[in-house]
Amino acid sequence: MALHCLQNSDAVPKRETWMTELPSDMGTKFGLGARQFRKGEAPEQDCSWTDNPGDKDKKKDKKKKKEVFVSEADKKAAKEIDKYNKKFRAKSLLEMHQKKIEKKKKKEKKKEKRERKKNKGKEKPKERLMFDRERDLKVNELDEAQRKSLIKRSQELGSRFKSGGTGTSFL
Repeated sequence: MALHCLQNSDAVPKRETWMTELPSDMGTKFGLGARQFRKGEAPEQDCSWTDNPGDKDKKKDKKKKKEVFVSEADKKAAKEIDKYNKKFRAKSLLEMHQKKIEKKKKKEKKKEKRERKKNKGKEKPKERLMFDRERDLKVNELDEAQRKSLIKRSQELGSRFKSGGTGTSFL
């Protein structure tokens, strides 16, 4: 019986494509695009495929209302506020830290310049000396008695069961 009613009507109701298919750019908005962080601003959400004609008109009116008119008096007041803030307000911690670092660098540069001027003609850097075992290792500082006692104590360390000079043993 239901088939009979459909056959008698002129056309079978069919939905339009905007109701059944997503727009082509919607694939990237639902996680189907590349997996990475956005490099620019977020794209404006477009829900036009679900809006009816009345909703479209309301959105256009809202966009017109969002446009803000800034008067000359407001611009002038904003400039005055900026001047005041720069003159009397405290700087941020980052700005204070950066300024401190710049001062240190300037002081160091001035100090280096002064030192260069002082040492310009006075001293020449010392020449490098060759390695001398006797002088550099100071082997000859021990006299003969110290040398013999050191050798005697080291010979006693060779035995496991004898105590060293300090009375400690290996076991």
